[in-house]
Amino acid sequence: MGSGRRRGRYRGGKTCLDAIRGNIPAKVARAALIRAAEEAGVPVVATVH
Repeated sequence: MGSGRRRGRYRGGKTCLDAIRGNIPAKVARAALIRAAEEAGVPVVATVH
């Protein structure tokens, strides 16, 4: 596994933790995670609330 993947996983985990702790808004975390998934080629299903 390359270091770029590790960095991406670290950022993803940190983003989630920051949102849980209230350090960043949930909308910001959601946008970052969707962007990371798309960059990794992971399908993203969006729902309308």
